[in-house]
Amino acid sequence: MKIYVIHPRFSDTYGSIFPWWSSPHHEGALDRWHAVEVLGVDASMPPIAFATLAALTPSDVELEIVDNNAGTPIDFEKQCDLVALTGYTNQAPEVKRFTERFQRCGIPVVLGGPHASTAPEECGFVDHLFVGEAEYTWGQFHG
Repeated sequence: MKIYVIHPRFSDTYGSIFPWWSSPHHEGALDRWHAVEVLGVDASMPPIAFATLAALTPSDVELEIVDNNAGTPIDFEKQCDLVALTGYTNQAPEVKRFTERFQRCGIPVVLGGPHASTAPEECGFVDHLFVGEAEYTWGQFHG
């Protein structure tokens, strides 16, 4: 089995919650913008959920993990058996768009993460929904 794991890019409005994140001119922004300048991407650390999923996935399952925030494009032509998405509430529109594109190709989509856990009633468009911590739910899914 091949699983394509995707963390969608944060919207441009994400930084409006944290001004230091969105503006290189805001006091305290120097460290973040220096990292962007050096690395050439908006994110320098992948979410810990990816390492958790990889550790909990059976060895006969192949994972490919993509963090769109680190500049990795989403491959909508990816040959896989399952797409796994995670995201925060501000990423929900992208999650829905990605889900629709993969489902049109006949690929089932699972969703977990903060938005799925705090607003599961808004996530009925996915094939499988993970509510709660991956440490408890992901292993059961493969069991």
